[in-house]
Amino acid sequence: MFNTFLARWAKLYSNPTPAEQAMEPAIAALGIRYRFQHPLWALRLFPDFVLLDHRVIIEIDDPSHRTTKKRKADAERTARLQRAGWRVVRCTNDEAIEDPTGTVAKLLAPLGIHGTRK
Repeated sequence: MFNTFLARWAKLYSNPTPAEQAMEPAIAALGIRYRFQHPLWALRLFPDFVLLDHRVIIEIDDPSHRTTKKRKADAERTARLQRAGWRVVRCTNDEAIEDPTGTVAKLLAPLGIHGTRK
């Protein structure tokens, strides 16, 4: 079971989506600690991006997240993360690709996170 979990993490980490690739430089430009596909072992989850010091998770949703089944699964995942003390923000693939810097700012400003770099 543990090996399956590690194999899944390795696949996610080594094969970022175009949206994840677009967002990473914008998140890195904040100048705060973050991780990509960071394993949350106790929850058995791999959020797209984790802002460690702020306990924020950024999830990027591809078109499959528009289905009723996936929306329900996302809501359950978000609730699990929130119970564990994480704040979760989401954007679409299109938002991430079209304006990664603006999307990061839009997601984090309501949480009072503006980064340390100008």
